[in-house]
Amino acid sequence: MSSISMTTFHVEQSVFMNRLKTWIGSALQADDKVYLVGGTVRDLLIGREPKDIDLVCFNARQFAKKIAKIHKAAFICLEKKKDEPCYRVVDKQNPENYIDVVPFRGQTIIEDLSVRDFTINAIAIQIEINNSNDIILEKIIDPVDGQTDLQNRLIRMTYPKCFESDPLRMLRAFRFATTYSLRIDPDTLSIISSQTLLLKQVSFERIYAELLHTLNAISSLNSMTSMNELGLLDLIFNEKADSNVTRYIDDHDIFRFQHIEYLLTHLHEFWPEFYQVIQLNLSSHNRLAMVKLAALLLGKYQELPIPSQSVPLSGSNSIQKQWIEELSMRLKMSCVEREFLLKLLAYQQDVHGLSSFNPNEKDRMRLFRKLKADAVPVILLSMAQSMTQDQSKITWCRQEILHYYMYIENILKRPLLITGNDLISLGMSPGPHIGKMLNEVQEAQDNGEIVNKQDALDLVARLR
Repeated sequence: MSSISMTTFHVEQSVFMNRLKTWIGSALQADDKVYLVGGTVRDLLIGREPKDIDLVCFNARQFAKKIAKIHKAAFICLEKKKDEPCYRVVDKQNPENYIDVVPFRGQTIIEDLSVRDFTINAIAIQIEINNSNDIILEKIIDPVDGQTDLQNRLIRMTYPKCFESDPLRMLRAFRFATTYSLRIDPDTLSIISSQTLLLKQVSFERIYAELLHTLNAISSLNSMTSMNELGLLDLIFNEKADSNVTRYIDDHDIFRFQHIEYLLTHLHEFWPEFYQVIQLNLSSHNRLAMVKLAALLLGKYQELPIPSQSVPLSGSNSIQKQWIEELSMRLKMSCVEREFLLKLLAYQQDVHGLSSFNPNEKDRMRLFRKLKADAVPVILLSMAQSMTQDQSKITWCRQEILHYYMYIENILKRPLLITGNDLISLGMSPGPHIGKMLNEVQEAQDNGEIVNKQDALDLVARLR
């Protein structure tokens, strides 16, 4: 055990320290053995403001209930892992403000830390009260030398059966490597390589959550490439995967993934006036992760047979649509994620086709009208697909995104010149033909052929 003054890490006046004092200041007694653990400590040691407050102590349930009672907060019993209860105390006024309290794994803090996943997460800080009855953080407990691994930017398993205990830790290793720009210790990587099939024991909900963490990171290429080389991506995306098959995700898929990440990290170079708007476009509902996932899966999607007369997204019998739906159900994607992923894959080919010839304005507007703001990530995906094939298509894609933000976006926001009620007042009966007529009017309006309500009514008269 080492004693290090936490002033080195400037936590005394931090938002985190204020939160910690507010939550447990009135509940903590001088003889309580309560420790900060896990990601909370890791973030403190590298100078990050921790998002979570993770505590471990004896009588965790009673301590959490005491905190909840003092603050009139909600007390929730969770089970993040089997047989490992977690007691969460949540601010009723602000559900994003909570504190987690768990019991020791074992009889002492040393035993607890020694069975955690990686050494960088196996460090604790004892929370104590000084003579002024104020909380202080001074004693760091580091039985597996996690601080050295943090300094060396290394992810190392804590004990030999780390992955047998929880195979999801194999994916967590790559997630931490991506999120914190760390490298995985060779011995740890060797153990992962020999135990990949253990991942089949893990629920897809947990697997998908870890995958999203990795894909949502700024740069996840190295981790995704390593995961593919080890066969982990096969186990996620291919139901028939085993340790002896040819890789489901091939080099072309990885190259495409590399290209989309390059675009996403260089938006400011391609579109200096609009890169922040594009980032905002991808900032919710895991849209960034879905764009990367689409780049990874596009090759497999295009290899599937397409029924004759098939139109993207239109047929319930589409083999491609069924494949995405089955994959999304297996991974437990949300409906929003599934529909966005399907749209990216289905319409990428349309964009790719438009870029192959000089489309007229009607063709472009039809596509933009269908996709609206989703046109931008679809074009990005098509651009990534073209980066090793055709420079002219890359230029076209770049210009189309500029065209969208400088011109098309405003057109799409304009209200339609007439409504269904206007058509009914002209003597048309309610029915599907009303919608078809409005689509004709919309297209003419988008293309500048009509500019006011009378123009629209005259068009309807000619079309009837």
